[in-house]
Amino acid sequence: MSQGYLYGLFGVWWPKSCCRQCCFVSVPSWPDQLARYRAYPEEAYRHLVDEYCALALNHRSGLFGPGKSLRDRLRADGAVEVHALADAVMDSCEWAVYRVRRCYSARAQAWRAVEIIHRADRTVAERYVLDLADSLEIAVRVDGEHTRLWLSVETETYPRLEEFFVAAPNTISPKKRMGFETRWGGHADERLWALEHAALHHADSRVAA
Repeated sequence: MSQGYLYGLFGVWWPKSCCRQCCFVSVPSWPDQLARYRAYPEEAYRHLVDEYCALALNHRSGLFGPGKSLRDRLRADGAVEVHALADAVMDSCEWAVYRVRRCYSARAQAWRAVEIIHRADRTVAERYVLDLADSLEIAVRVDGEHTRLWLSVETETYPRLEEFFVAAPNTISPKKRMGFETRWGGHADERLWALEHAALHHADSRVAA
């Protein structure tokens, strides 16, 4: 344990920080972390924004594991000031619509691509996803605080493709592994190709307008 290591060096129990780089905490240590969040809400809210973006790209990436988010834990423990600061920042910052793709060769083994399709304020970005869903005649899926438009169909076999559009704060850098398009193209079927073409045409038409 890092605190034990520091105690051995300095002879004092070094308190854990509440900075953006130190979001992780074990369940037994949660009461102490909660106290830090309440004492330093101006630092703590950044963790909520970061988690929101992480969950937008991957619904399995709650800070305490799949389905176990920091936001839910803070809400349950009444840390309202932290929530209020996070919500205010996300309501006022620039947002983006992300296209997220994963090509799984096995469990937890995936090539990934993240692209920005559109930038706008929160209301317009979230509306963009809904309008895109309407244009493709596909129902969106609401998972907690995120609304996603899935183009791929869930399967249990490999290779398995995932593709969806989601809106989130514009803090996520696009990335695409070299050779991704070749791998993706080798597994995408005609249905997915058609939906992708229609979705990207919708994006181009919005830019032109």
